[in-house]
Amino acid sequence: MDLTFPAILDNASRRWPGKGFIYTRNGPGFTGKTFGEYASDVRTLSAALINQGLTGKHFLIYGENSYEWMVAELACSGFTGISCVVSKNLKKGDLRAAIAKTDASAVFYSESLACETDGLQKDFDIPFFSLQTDLYRLIDAGKAVAEHITFSERDMDALCKIIFTSGTTSQPKAVMLSQKNIFSGVNSLYVRAPMNELDSCYLFLPLSHTYGGIYNFVSCLKYGIGLYLCSDINLLAEELGIVRPTIFCAVPQVLERFMDLAKASTEPAKALKQIFGENLRYLFCGGSLWSPEDRAFYKNAGINLLEAYALTETASSLSISYSSDKDVESVGKVFEHIEVRIDSPDENGYGEILTRGDHVFLGYYNNEKATKAAIDSDGFFHTGDIGKMDSERRLYLKGRG
Repeated sequence: MDLTFPAILDNASRRWPGKGFIYTRNGPGFTGKTFGEYASDVRTLSAALINQGLTGKHFLIYGENSYEWMVAELACSGFTGISCVVSKNLKKGDLRAAIAKTDASAVFYSESLACETDGLQKDFDIPFFSLQTDLYRLIDAGKAVAEHITFSERDMDALCKIIFTSGTTSQPKAVMLSQKNIFSGVNSLYVRAPMNELDSCYLFLPLSHTYGGIYNFVSCLKYGIGLYLCSDINLLAEELGIVRPTIFCAVPQVLERFMDLAKASTEPAKALKQIFGENLRYLFCGGSLWSPEDRAFYKNAGINLLEAYALTETASSLSISYSSDKDVESVGKVFEHIEVRIDSPDENGYGEILTRGDHVFLGYYNNEKATKAAIDSDGFFHTGDIGKMDSERRLYLKGRG
C-alpha cells in the first residue's frame, strides 16, 4: 500500500467500513463514527470544496480536537489543498496574524471559538466555515457532485500541511510538511511498537501539533485503531478508566501527576496500572526532558514506557525507544532511515543534534532567511538541542543550545 492520505483512507474504508474510528464523549460514555463514515465525509467535503473552486488553496483550521476537525483536516491536506492548523488557544490578534501569514483562502473554525473569529471574515473577504454546521452543509453538497469530481494525484514531495512550532523558545514559525515528511516514520514506529485494529488509543494532545496530529491521528487511520478524544483535560483519569486504551501518548507533566496519585496509594504499582485501565500496551512520552528516576518508576510498575524525541520540523519523527526496553537514560534509538550527526561535540560527546532524511521539513513558509538558518547546504536540520548518540544509535538529550 502506498503511504499517501488517499491510499490509507481507501484502505481503512475497505478493510474496516463498519468499525468505530473516532469516538467522542456523549454523556457517561463515548459514541463513535466508523471508518466508512469518516472516509465518506472526507471525500464528499473534498468534492464540495473543489466544486467551489478551492483546489490548491490554503485552509486555516482553528478549533479543539473533534471529529469535524479531523474530517476538515484530511479533506484539505489529502485531497483539496493545504491545511494550515493552529492552536485553539489563539486569540483574535494572533488568529488574524496566522490567517495572513499562511495566505489562507478559507477558514474552518469551531463555534466555541466564534468570539475570536467574529469580524475577521470582512477583514479578509474569505469564507469562514463553522465546523459544527457549515461543514455538514458542505458534506451534503459534496454528495451531489462527488461522482463528477476528479481527485488529482498529490505529489508526495509537495506541500500539504502547514503547522506552527510551539513557540516555547522563540516566535512560532510556520513549518511546511509534505506527505513524504508525514509518513517518513511509519515503518520505524511499527518496528518499535506493532499496532493493529484490536488496539485503542485515547487522545488529549492537540491535533494541531505533530505529536497528536501525526503519531496519533495518522497512525490510527493507517492501522484501524479506535481513537477516543478527550472531552476535558480535567477528566483524564476518569476517561482513561472508561476507555481503558491499549495506547496512550503523553507528556512528562501529565505522567508525573499520575505518578503522584499512584504513590499516595498503599500499592503504587497496582494503582498506576489501574489509572490507565489495565489494558495499556504502549505508553509513549515526549515533549520535554523527563528524569530517569520517574521513568524507572513507570517501568518498575510494569508499564511499557517508550520515550520519544522529535520536533515539529521533523514531522514528529526522530527517535523512539523499542517496546520493553529497560533503558531510562536515552530518548530512544534514532529511526533506521534517519541520519543524525552531533555537531562540535565536547569532551563528553555532547553537541548540537543535526539530522537529515525524509522527515526533515520543506522549510518555513514565506521565511527563506529562517529556513536557511535551520537547514544547512548539506540538507542537515539544526535542531538547536544539545545531545549525544552512542554506538547503538541511542540518543541522549541535555537541553537547548
